[in-house]
Order: sequence, then structure tokens, then C-alpha cells
Amino acid sequence: MTLRGEGDRNQSHDDAARTEQFVELYSAAHRSVYACVMTLVRDPSDADEVLQETSLVLWRKFNDFRPDGDFVSWACGIAYNQARKLYWDWSFK
Repeated sequence: MTLRGEGDRNQSHDDAARTEQFVELYSAAHRSVYACVMTLVRDPSDADEVLQETSLVLWRKFNDFRPDGDFVSWACGIAYNQARKLYWDWSFK
């Protein structure tokens, strides 16, 4: 028998652990991801914009990340797509 609220506590604990895992991985990878972005856009202000968008996508899609995968490679792939999107959006302005 599950008490009311117990499932919520377990979910909350799982969410907290997942958040902590993301923060640890992203903190360790941040410089590498920024370097990857700089090779794509070269302008620091553009790189900051791409990095911010990349960070949001990484967080939103973190459940898709395989724990045995390479976080930096995964993040740089997303950064590449975000840089392409940025330049695609600019080409139509």
C-alpha cells in the first residue's frame, strides 16, 4: 500500500537527483561546450546566445541523454544545431 504523497516524495527525490546529475555534468562540460560553440560562431556575443539556447535545450532534453554516453559530445551536437538555427533565423531577417 502506498500512502498518499509517498509517490510525490519519491518523484521529488528522483527529480532532485536528476537535477544534481545535470548540474554536475554541465558544470564539468561548460568550458568544452563553449569552446565548441566558439568554433561554430566565432563572435563572443553570438556564442553567448547559442550557449544560452543550448543550455535550455540540454535541460529540456536531459531525459534523452544516456547515462553511459559522452555528455560533451551530446552537448556539442545540440550546440551545433542551435548555431545552425541561429544563422538560419538570421538569414530570413
